[in-house]
Formats: sequence, C-alpha cells, structure tokens
Amino acid sequence: MNPLENEINELLEKISLYESLNYQTKSHLLDRKKQILKNLEIPNSITPFIGTSLVIGDLTGKSDNGWKINYHSGFQNSVKGDEIPENIDKLISRNGMNFVANSYEILETFLFNILGQFLNGFPSYCKYLKDKDGPKDKKEFLRKFYRLKNNKELFKLLRKLNPDFEEIEENNNSGLNLKDWYFVISNVRHSIVHSLFKINLKTTPFNPNQREILKQKFTYIEHQDYLELQMSFEECKKQINFIAEYGFLVFKTLCDLENLDWKILHSMRK
Repeated sequence: MNPLENEINELLEKISLYESLNYQTKSHLLDRKKQILKNLEIPNSITPFIGTSLVIGDLTGKSDNGWKINYHSGFQNSVKGDEIPENIDKLISRNGMNFVANSYEILETFLFNILGQFLNGFPSYCKYLKDKDGPKDKKEFLRKFYRLKNNKELFKLLRKLNPDFEEIEENNNSGLNLKDWYFVISNVRHSIVHSLFKINLKTTPFNPNQREILKQKFTYIEHQDYLELQMSFEECKKQINFIAEYGFLVFKTLCDLENLDWKILHSMRK
C-alpha cells in the first residue's frame, strides 16, 4: 500500500464533510427563507422576530448556594420581519466562509503530516531538512522547526524535494499561479477566523496577480483600508473543492519521487 495514502484519504474525508455541511446549511436555510417570504405575503400575519441577548456570569463572584448568578451584558442583537430573508443570505455566506477556513486548516495539517510521513518512509530525503537536532519523527520535527506564516518553510522544503513542483505552481489545469492562490487563501482564512471577514489592505501586501485572484474568485466590498468578504455559496463550494485538489497535487508530487501509485481516485483505478 502507498504509505502516503492514509494522509490523502484523511484529507479528502474531512473536506468531503465540510462540502456536505456547506450544502446542507444552504439548503435548510433557503427552505426557511421561502417559508418566511411566503408568510410575509399573508395579510395581517404575525411578523417573525429573532433576538438574542448576551448573558454571562462572574466566575469569581457571588453564587446562589453554589449556583452561578447570571447578568445581562447589555449587548443584544435582533432581526425582524422583512430583514430575516436578507439575514439568511448573510448566514449562508458566513457559514460557507467558515467552512472554507476549516478546510484550509485541514489542508495545513495535511501538509505537515504528508511531508513528515514521506520523510519518515524515505529518510534519504532528510538531507534537505534544516541542519538542526530535532525529534526522530519527522512530523513532529516539521511542526517544531517549519512553522512560519503561510507555511513558507514547508513549501521551500517541498520545492527542494521535487523541483518540478515550482513549475507546476505556475503551469497547471487551474490557470492560476498556485503560489499566489495559496497566499490569497491563507489571508482569506485569517480574515475569516480573526478579523470578522475583513482583509486589512495596509497589513496584507497583495501583488497584482494575487489581487486579480481575489477579484476573480472572491466576492467582497472594497472599503478604504480593507476588503469585506461576502462570498457566495458557489464561491465557497469551489474553494473547498480546490483546497482538496491542491492537497491531491501535493500527494501526487511526493508520490512521483518514489514511483508510488497516486491513482487513488475511483475513476482513475478503472
């Protein structure tokens, strides 16, 4: 059996789950949107309302005979009436973007795992590693010494292992420069997880091609100093799928070095 197959199968299984959750979320929310729009057309119908208030406790404060006492934080949010359909569209978008971010993080874990697994299985390639003492398990070694922003060090290692990878990054079936795409998707992920879907243009130096990838693949509203992501369901679906394809490319690239069978996709095996 291909020693790298477990790593790619784990990636594809997890990405498949997020693709499914993205579709399920969209389908359920659109059904609910149709129901609400239909009810809004009925004369004298009850206006729907959704509201939440943030209620928290004081973890070092007084208790009521051991029971935590809760207090209103003063912060609340509500959506009512004809605002709800538009808010549902926003929910579909934001849930989809969160699934994109989750998929990116699965890819990141996969990169450490598959490169480490390859080096564990074929130690002659360890000559390309940094000249530092580290754990014998190369998965652990990479996590200790190769953690840098946008995984730059991991990709430098991959290009050393297989010099063809750099050419593939520029010339492939997607029509994209994959190095630039990875820079974009890593910053998209950061904005989703840490910046409320906003990309700070002052701290994120996109080159012209990276900015073009953003324009082609990601819907956003442009403000003076930042971009506010508003990706559609289809855009999220495509990025989740492309993340899986990118992972498969890395798997295939490493397999080629040792003539391992990379034709693991079902139609390829026929």
